[in-house]
Amino acid sequence: MRKLLPLLLLALLTASGADEALVRVGPLDHAAVGRLEAEYPLSVDDYADGYAYCITRVEDLAELVRLEHPWVVLCENLQAAAPPRFTGDRDEPWNFFHTYTETIALLQDWASDPDYSDICRYVDLGIDLVSGLELAAIVISDNVDVEEYEPEVRVVGTHHGNEMIANEVTLYCAERLLTGYVAGDPESVALVEGNEIWLQPLVNPDGYEAGSRYNSNGVDLNRNYSYQWESGYGHGSHPFSEPETQAVADYSGGDENYVPDNVADNTFVLGLTHHSGAVCVNYVWNYQYHDAPDKAHIWHNISQSYSDGCEESGYYDDLTDDEYMDWVTEGWDWYETHGDLNDWSYGMRGCIDTTIELSDGQGESHPEGSILALCDVNWEATKNYLDWADYGLHGLCTDENDDPILTMITVGDRTEAFFYNDPREHGDYWLSLDDGTYDIVYSADGYDPIIHEDVSVTGESTPALDVQFIPSDAPVLELEARNTDDGVLLSWTTAEDFAAFNLYRVGPRGTEVGDRLNERPLPAAARSYLDLSTGSETRRYRLEAVDAAGHRMVFGPVVIVPENDTARLSLACYPQPARTAVTVEFTANDEPAALSVYDLA
Repeated sequence: MRKLLPLLLLALLTASGADEALVRVGPLDHAAVGRLEAEYPLSVDDYADGYAYCITRVEDLAELVRLEHPWVVLCENLQAAAPPRFTGDRDEPWNFFHTYTETIALLQDWASDPDYSDICRYVDLGIDLVSGLELAAIVISDNVDVEEYEPEVRVVGTHHGNEMIANEVTLYCAERLLTGYVAGDPESVALVEGNEIWLQPLVNPDGYEAGSRYNSNGVDLNRNYSYQWESGYGHGSHPFSEPETQAVADYSGGDENYVPDNVADNTFVLGLTHHSGAVCVNYVWNYQYHDAPDKAHIWHNISQSYSDGCEESGYYDDLTDDEYMDWVTEGWDWYETHGDLNDWSYGMRGCIDTTIELSDGQGESHPEGSILALCDVNWEATKNYLDWADYGLHGLCTDENDDPILTMITVGDRTEAFFYNDPREHGDYWLSLDDGTYDIVYSADGYDPIIHEDVSVTGESTPALDVQFIPSDAPVLELEARNTDDGVLLSWTTAEDFAAFNLYRVGPRGTEVGDRLNERPLPAAARSYLDLSTGSETRRYRLEAVDAAGHRMVFGPVVIVPENDTARLSLACYPQPARTAVTVEFTANDEPAALSVYDLA
């Protein structure tokens, strides 16, 4: 069971230009916590026993007078209250916190060391921050410069600059992988030979240097990813407004507005995201209370294996908390967040990403034990977690010429999220699934989807299931788009019956299904949809069709350049007939105006 130690939050980094306060709000119920960031200048850091513990910039404290809940300032200036940082004994390995400069140097040294250069590659993520600091990662694999038929996994460290232990644990995992492989440690060898492992210790270098939760733009980076993003305090002006989150999305295969294409895409099957301020394993979802369809697998198998793995470390008994990492929770059950890396990874990319809260302390405070003890305990847990990468279903997706092809994959009754293959060299896909029987649907642009029903999954012994797409003379569904005075009208014809439809606006590179346009599924009778959004950029659309058995198939894309960018107001009465008559009244304020009516049945 995790224990809250709010006063330990005072042990943050000494900062330059980052003045933040710690505020306790409450008592308040769970639902009210979910609205704090949207309505007040507060970043929720913890919720326990009916109280929310929040961070705010000192300059925004005066705005809290409008809070509808009781509140008290626990510390008026966290940075001023913090002890000097980076003062550990550097003669003792893993007895000090690495600075930004030391972190980057360590990554570069590993990649250039003759003992490791064959298995470790340094990656400049192609984005330099305004401060001049760079974003970097390393890749560890037995043939590190070769794209192999193997799962890809991701481990990231400090999103919040005041959570320093996240950087150390990520660095320690990297070192143990490298030294263990060279020494012939069987577990390290198996991980390095069986996976492509990406590690980014510092997601937020500027915040880390300043001792701030936020980046240099005052944005909470773990609220800036696009999936279920909402406007709020420190969330950024829009999804992926920040270079740091853009970089993570870039090498993670993201294909959305503002995400660059500096680094080759990856399709991660598993991910770990390190934080501190509590001790727990936090799995999806964070934005809603509905369980992920494979919650049993994510919770009882993958997340629980991380919790159990901590006790395998020889340092476990050195910890002051004899129930360390026993708490395994769904994010929503703790408190609601929007725009975090867990939900984006799972919702947009099909990657099971899990937050690990490493310590009740922040800054250089880690009351559970020494840096080395916390790093080693979580290294043992990380090994357990990553072992699940090849547990489930895998195979190749190719076209009629045996070339790899981007494939969108849906599983069983999972009504949210798509999975993808890696279309670069082999076309391999990896789905981490619990033992059982599943219906799997494979969709590729320009081809009819392929459905495999009653696929048996038996862990690591599951045989490969390869799929090959062959052109069809009579497509199951054809999607068209044309410009109108009011937007892009999408229409489709089908050769089969479907129960529902969903339309998606595709990103600039087309490597993801895209962002859903319709709020609710379109009914079986629907054959058209009007995209009223403005803009003159080239647009790509895909259509998801769901049959009576729940199979989710993806068709498209269709590409069009809008011709009209006129401001307009839309009023939807859909599906019709909603009633026998609809009356619309509007005033044009002496400006030219027109009323367009579309039958979208």
